[in-house]
Amino acid sequence: MNDGLDAYENAPRVFIVGGHWAMKSRPGDKAFFIDAPGGTWGWATWKRAWDLYDYHVKGIQEFLKNKRLVWEYDLRGRCNNTAMLLRHIEDPDVWDCMWHWKVFMEKGMTLYSPYALTKNIGFGDEATHTPKGGDWWADNIDLSIDRPILMPDKVEPDAEREEELANVNYVASFRDRWKNCGFTPREIVKAVFWFFYRPLRYIEMIMPFGISFGIYKR
Repeated sequence: MNDGLDAYENAPRVFIVGGHWAMKSRPGDKAFFIDAPGGTWGWATWKRAWDLYDYHVKGIQEFLKNKRLVWEYDLRGRCNNTAMLLRHIEDPDVWDCMWHWKVFMEKGMTLYSPYALTKNIGFGDEATHTPKGGDWWADNIDLSIDRPILMPDKVEPDAEREEELANVNYVASFRDRWKNCGFTPREIVKAVFWFFYRPLRYIEMIMPFGISFGIYKR
């Protein structure tokens, strides 16, 4: 974490040094950058970046009008970042949605470790937002890995890692919904419907002539 803070202190596009990466680690992997918001399960930043934090999310209406931007913010339709942001605007118990959005709007990048350095234990009955217990992101962690972390050669996003994050977000979200559905007929139908409906919400992004059905807002 400190190495990342030192290395990219004067790199204006780098907003976050993240210590949490739930995907499988590959020997020889270096740290990497991605454009996608995140990194708040063990993270660091600089005053130059945090000074831009906007708790009130100024400009949200203009953002919502730009459906292509919404599509990108939602990891190309595979993560419900926008809905989460709208649900938690000015929620006194939430700060990270606003931070993620601001980093995205500033075209900021996150530096990730190639393997997890932290494990989130904030799940269970006493949790504010996650009382149902752990989820895939929390459970799929191996803290026994201990290899030197090499910094990336270039300050640019890793497209392969970004795609990996988007796909895993989509599948993991369905897995969590399925695990928590209680296997009642109604909840099973809701979980399966969500899996197929998610991509359809964004079909207007690729429609010609600017056709808009307002689907992405739902």
